[in-house]
Amino acid sequence: MRLTYKGFELKSAVEHLRDSGEWSTRVLITKHHANEVKEKFCSASNTFKDKAVAENYSIEFGKQVVDGHYQNATITDLL
Repeated sequence: MRLTYKGFELKSAVEHLRDSGEWSTRVLITKHHANEVKEKFCSASNTFKDKAVAENYSIEFGKQVVDGHYQNATITDLL
């Protein structure tokens, strides 16, 4: 799943957790500049039994990161 939000590309990057069988919350945030592309992964502790739910939540989490809702997950290094 991929979405452009406020000039950033958000791509779900969930991972299957073998020990629990659940899916992680993880998103790749990309910022395209004139001469370079910067990207970083951000993750949260939330896990989900359903992959599609985890992907949707990861995109929403990415939006919240872009909007500055988390002190420990920021996009300042992408600007």
